[in-house]
Amino acid sequence: MKKDDFKRFCTVIYWLAGKYCVSNEPRKFESKWLMEYFDVISDLPIEYVEIGVKHHYGHNEFFPERPASLRKSIADMPVKPKLKAAYNTAQIPEFTAQEHVDASGKLDEILASLEGKFGPSNRPHLSVAGKKAA
Repeated sequence: MKKDDFKRFCTVIYWLAGKYCVSNEPRKFESKWLMEYFDVISDLPIEYVEIGVKHHYGHNEFFPERPASLRKSIADMPVKPKLKAAYNTAQIPEFTAQEHVDASGKLDEILASLEGKFGPSNRPHLSVAGKKAA
């Protein structure tokens, strides 16, 4: 997690605390306490922590009283979530206007062949966005 993820982390911890709350009074946390939990599991991605906290709730009777308990619960998840790689715009080539027109034409051919295979229907014909259906 990054420092920017602290708000998301606090949100998920408050959610977990609310699930274990036995009274109508919300559990109160000191910022020092939250920072200790955050620091102990800050090497994990925030998405992983969010899923792990929900796993903890589903498999434990009590709120994790120590950061190590939460970390262990997250580590004990039977299926580790697959995290998406960071979005990298350098991996996406820019399209020229001509490439866009060519791709639209190919898509129209594919859609026409599908309509031919499946016969006429009561549904409107498929078309590429921005072009009128036949």
